Amino acid sequence: YFPLTDQRRQVDELLKHAGDWLGLTANEFFALSGVGFIFGSLFGLVVLTIGEWPVALWMVAGALGAAFPYFQVTGERDRRFKEVNRSLPGAIDIASLCMGAGLDFPGAIRQIVEKAGNRNDSIVEEFERILQELELGRTRRQALENFADRVPTEAVRDFVGAVVQAEEKGNPLAEVLRIQATMLRMRRSVMAEESATRAALLMMGPLMLIFGAIILCLLVPFFVQTMQAGL
Repeated sequence: YFPLTDQRRQVDELLKHAGDWLGLTANEFFALSGVGFIFGSLFGLVVLTIGEWPVALWMVAGALGAAFPYFQVTGERDRRFKEVNRSLPGAIDIASLCMGAGLDFPGAIRQIVEKAGNRNDSIVEEFERILQELELGRTRRQALENFADRVPTEAVRDFVGAVVQAEEKGNPLAEVLRIQATMLRMRRSVMAEESATRAALLMMGPLMLIFGAIILCLLVPFFVQTMQAGL
């Protein structure tokens, strides 16, 4: 047992956001980091023995080995968040159509899960969790809020808030879901345009360097010839 309360809480939160990565607990994650440190240190020691490398490499290799599980978990968390945000509008559309055809909300979610082409998709896994929690007796609001807690992105929070608010006020949920799907698509389009604009600005620096290099390649021979002619 590792007596690091705050750190254990943060790691538990990180593992939860990563979809309970490898089924690890916080203590197991710390143990895995320790194993990574040992292997990284051994690798650094072997490299130091074989070649003439600075001793600091041993410390760097150990630190990288210890941090490797953290990089893996954060990468999985980011991948899940992106996958859920990308798949959520389509899933909401399907749920809206199913509810318009007469199904209730859990039935619409079940249709999405059962008809999914890829059962390993993050949104399918999250909807399965929602159905499991509903079967265990949790209310719809609790199951959805747990979903927003596992995937705390803006799109998921808006979706959960809209469904909970519609349930409280008695608004037609199918119509609310259609509006929510449209809003999510519009937001994703705006974010894509912003990313494209940001990428264009970031490309200006390398382009200016390339342009400067081309200018130098063209002008340097001219200056060299001029200097030689002057001599």
